[in-house]
Amino acid sequence: NECQVSADGVGTHTGPGIIVSSPFGEADGAGVAATNLDSSSRPDVVFMAYTKPTATQGRRFRYRVGYNLSNDGVVASWGPNITTSYGANAAQGAGVAIGMIDADPRPDMVVMYYENAVGTNVFRWRIGWNLSATGIAASWSPERTATGVDTTAQGAGAALADIDGNGRPELVFMAYTNPTGPNNFRYRVGWNLSTGGVPASWDATHTQIAGVGNEGQGADVVAVNLDGMSTPELMLMAYDNPSGENNFRYKVVRNANPATIYPGPDVTATWRRALTQTTRTGVAVSGHTDNQVHLVAVTSGGGVSRTASSVPDVWASWTPFSPAPAAGAGAATDTAPVLVRDGSTLNLVVRGIDDNLYRATKVG
Repeated sequence: NECQVSADGVGTHTGPGIIVSSPFGEADGAGVAATNLDSSSRPDVVFMAYTKPTATQGRRFRYRVGYNLSNDGVVASWGPNITTSYGANAAQGAGVAIGMIDADPRPDMVVMYYENAVGTNVFRWRIGWNLSATGIAASWSPERTATGVDTTAQGAGAALADIDGNGRPELVFMAYTNPTGPNNFRYRVGWNLSTGGVPASWDATHTQIAGVGNEGQGADVVAVNLDGMSTPELMLMAYDNPSGENNFRYKVVRNANPATIYPGPDVTATWRRALTQTTRTGVAVSGHTDNQVHLVAVTSGGGVSRTASSVPDVWASWTPFSPAPAAGAGAATDTAPVLVRDGSTLNLVVRGIDDNLYRATKVG
């Protein structure tokens, strides 16, 4: 129960652990999502479990709504236990996410289980459309699948958020993979869900973030805007299983667009040199829709050079802009360049040696 998270993803204080009784029994995975279902201004919370089969029923998505969370995260009242008709195969994690997908003002709910398939695992998911105040979906989508990220995992999760800022939500599926040695968070993004809940495209490859231990017993992901920027952060959490008492451990992925992310300041990381470049002022840096991080520097001789990286620690060679600004005379060496991304257009602005501003653009 973390309260008042800072812009760097650090909780200012941690509330007490709260136990909620559940008749659902054992499960292959579980998840949590916040929303607002009733007429109160206070948020509600949905707890979901992908339960193991019983003598009378197979695996199922089951969930329960807690209404009107207080400032301390205490639920005022609980709704009934809800069992769906959906579920099938064994899983190595499950998740739930709630957001606005279709044109109806009622929220929609994504439920996902990470199937323990032969070979690479598979994300299997459905959408419960237009949740009522009691948490009942008006209808359910057919089951859809997305390619998994490994052959074994110790937890999984789902998140909905508008990552690229175009008004349509993205769907993030994450698995906490369990290779030999340290675990990894791996996630894949389905971009720009249609009003029917179908992504326009999926990431061709997954994004990998170093895990928080060697063994886990559950994991989840949530999208939240911590710093007030236009792009949300992703909080990746694992329930770590070290020697002794278990604990929650998490990382924050800053400004989760493009898909390949560099660690934020709250993540323990080692500083590394990008590429050598002589400059008398600062550099400009920006992500872009081409899934690269772009750096631009004004050299000590007034030239303007750029480099880009799609993989941490792997940078292209510095390439000079040609022609130079100010009719080839060059840029002012005492003024840092500026990169501003506007949708699919990346704008570079530099001050020329003639004191005029010059702009170059990259589209796509």
